[in-house]
Amino acid sequence: VQGQPVKFDSQKELILFRIFQELINNIIKHAAAKKVDIRIVFTEEFLNITVIDNGKGFDTTQLNSSDNPTFGLGLRNMQNRARLIGAVFSITSIPKSGTTINIQLPLSV
Repeated sequence: VQGQPVKFDSQKELILFRIFQELINNIIKHAAAKKVDIRIVFTEEFLNITVIDNGKGFDTTQLNSSDNPTFGLGLRNMQNRARLIGAVFSITSIPKSGTTINIQLPLSV
């Protein structure tokens, strides 16, 4: 954790907790990662949460495919939850190289 922590209203905190909970659950269930790096950085303008694993990774184009509508459902739910609180949720993944998730939440609305 870097920077001066900021307290959010209970609804935002709960949504952030649920997103983080789902992230960790996905890593445990799907990534087969040996290492997870979690960075929480408070700046004057944003809370940035970055979760990096060294697991299996995946092809992110599958998230937008209609061939398998259940693929990435948890990731899409996290993205929707982030949007509810005004955060930006991004995914970068490379097969066999791991996944990086970044959540950027403005400190002021």
